[in-house]
Amino acid sequence: TIARLHDKIRDLEVKSMLVTDGAGKLCGIITNRDLRFLEGVATRPVKEFMTPRSKLRVATVADSKGFTPQEARRLLQEFRLEKLPLVDKDW
Repeated sequence: TIARLHDKIRDLEVKSMLVTDGAGKLCGIITNRDLRFLEGVATRPVKEFMTPRSKLRVATVADSKGFTPQEARRLLQEFRLEKLPLVDKDW
């Protein structure tokens, strides 16, 4: 729920969370931007407010040598992203 998410974000002192399914597969992301103006939704599921997998911009990396900080910066700027999840080819 959104209430549990708020607690987790506060406890971990982070500004976003990746959302995964029971098998650990990435389902989406929820950020401060998604949560900023929500009111009266504490008991609603996170999936109603997150950016779903189908709309995510991600960086697929085969290994850490194949993706540079410069490439990450370019993607963040080009698509005006706040966060850029790094995933492997099987994400």
